[in-house]
Amino acid sequence: MRKLFLLISFVGISFSNVKADSITYEQKLRMTYYAFVDSVQHALVYEEGEIDLLDSVATLVTPKGFKFLNGAQSEFVLEDLWKNPPSEPGYESLGMLFPNEAGPFKEKSYAVNITYAQNGHIVAPDASSIIVDELYQLMQQDIQQNNRLRAQQNYEKIKLVDWAQEPVYIIDKHLLYWAKEIQFGNEKVHSLNYNIRILGRRGYLRLNIIGNMDNLQSIDSHLEDILSCIEFKEGQRYEDYNSESDQLSPYTLKGLIIGRAVSKGGFTAVLTKAWWVLLLGSIAGFLVFRYAKL
Repeated sequence: MRKLFLLISFVGISFSNVKADSITYEQKLRMTYYAFVDSVQHALVYEEGEIDLLDSVATLVTPKGFKFLNGAQSEFVLEDLWKNPPSEPGYESLGMLFPNEAGPFKEKSYAVNITYAQNGHIVAPDASSIIVDELYQLMQQDIQQNNRLRAQQNYEKIKLVDWAQEPVYIIDKHLLYWAKEIQFGNEKVHSLNYNIRILGRRGYLRLNIIGNMDNLQSIDSHLEDILSCIEFKEGQRYEDYNSESDQLSPYTLKGLIIGRAVSKGGFTAVLTKAWWVLLLGSIAGFLVFRYAKL
């Protein structure tokens, strides 16, 4: 399946240099692609209703207008279809939410990928620590540094255009969310990097919305339902923290947003080895997904 999709999605066709029989080839390629899409769409099994996550650590209730794809199938979508690198151990997808009318091949749509980071309890989060201008400057500095690395690897540069949603922390729900507008190279369609974090007893749930800026209005209209669709179960909630047995996290709200842990001297290591952003594109009329390493 991986080889077939690679063949279909990465064959570029320049109609200005085609031979007489190239149209027939292009038609055959389209037929092969659509047959592949049809087989995958019929194989994927979606769920609705109440869904148990992480062996009863958390519960998800599918929001109205959405369907759920379980973790194993979501890993197939992320790696085999959208060509992301394999998930690091402990960061595998728990599942994805798609709008009912959408799926992994749907152009101009979006998805919500759900993961869990069990790296300790974030102590006494203080919303006053979220200074928007300071965070923006720190993220710009990180992107400039990463762009130097990207240039060495022949990747296009990335530009942080602006906040698509300034950071918001809802204290009584222990819920943090923010979004960034990102431009890859000179592309006219900007990527949307939308992040939701739900703090728990021993870690936090991560909901990352994958799409582009054209999706922002639709996402905003469903945001309340997305924010409330998942919660930790009793015994795993933020207020269930046990200071005598539970590990503390080196991260703060500020650190979650910029992707760095905190030491006595300030910010240090990043949360993960790489920040991966998915966006939609098109090659020879075929839908493809590509990732960029920040």
